[in-house]
Amino acid sequence: YKDELLDNVLPFWLENSQDHEYGGYFTCLDREGKVFDTDKFIWLQGREVWMFSMLYNKVEKRKEWLDCAVQGGEFLKKYGHDGDYNWYFSLDRSGRPLVEPYNIFSYTFAAMAFGQLSLATGNQEYADIARKTFDIILSKVDNPKGKWNKLHPGTRNLKNFALPMILGNLFQQTYTLMDSAIVGRYVGEQALAAVGASYALTNIFICIAIGGGIGASVVVSRYFGSKEFPRMKLAVYTACLAFLGVSILLGGFGLALSRQIMEVLQTPADVLDMAVDYLNIYFAGLPFLFLYNVFSSMFNALGKSRIPLYFLIFSSVFNVVLDMVLVTKANMGVTGVAWATLIAQGISAVLSFLVLLRELKRFPSGKTGIFSHTEL
Repeated sequence: YKDELLDNVLPFWLENSQDHEYGGYFTCLDREGKVFDTDKFIWLQGREVWMFSMLYNKVEKRKEWLDCAVQGGEFLKKYGHDGDYNWYFSLDRSGRPLVEPYNIFSYTFAAMAFGQLSLATGNQEYADIARKTFDIILSKVDNPKGKWNKLHPGTRNLKNFALPMILGNLFQQTYTLMDSAIVGRYVGEQALAAVGASYALTNIFICIAIGGGIGASVVVSRYFGSKEFPRMKLAVYTACLAFLGVSILLGGFGLALSRQIMEVLQTPADVLDMAVDYLNIYFAGLPFLFLYNVFSSMFNALGKSRIPLYFLIFSSVFNVVLDMVLVTKANMGVTGVAWATLIAQGISAVLSFLVLLRELKRFPSGKTGIFSHTEL
């Protein structure tokens, strides 16, 4: 997989997607790399800036990756918004706007892109763009399309349901960015490398937790829609217990083999010990990570997508505060960041669980127990 990604996929996009005449990227390519549409969609431009910045930050310091990210970022900075960081939906090849800034996806991908790019370059202007854009996103929670809203009052509530989930994913990115930024600034390059070396592995577990939660939410939402509330509650309890068990098993496996795993991933010797310390604390907190994501999916299935967003905002802010205290005051270094993450996620998971129980009390129960092999 790694060879295919680094030797074939990324070179394809580096060679064929960059518009060296006007800036930005061509994103509509055939299998031979020929351009069949020159329009530039802001969310796709932002996604490519984010991708090459993230690869530079997390995988390898390749100059061609950083150069590619910077030229795309400069195109977005110059043409992608109206001057007040309202991000257009699409531009023509030269950067002239085609579609107004009505779509929240443009804003979220721009914030992610400039956040990663600021870490890759150390450019404060990029960080300011990310922050200003994120502030605008938060202001759009109740009216995502702003003055461009074509929504008739009282209809199409799915948009209000979807935006909190989009913001939740964006906060997950901010979570990681802030951890990396604090470690890199206050501890040093080796500490940043240790956290980065663990990123690929921790991301796998995050994806497992999110994917499992989404799968369980499909079952729960089906029962919720058909008003089979006793079976719905049984499905919720079964999912929570099942993923608690899975997370404990995976956490124990990780704690027992964390050093061997990092050696297999070819972690540099000078950061190996710090990476293992970070991972051990991460694995100890794995049940909290899994359960929080499962609880979030349950809320989404019940139409309460704002609740997990609020908990994620709380967890993210609390995590940053703990990072600063444990890293700068207690001088705990990489382990301080790991403990901050565990504590913040743990509190968020417990609070989510209590609120979920309160929500479930609104629905009638049957004699179904709390676990079912059938629902599993």
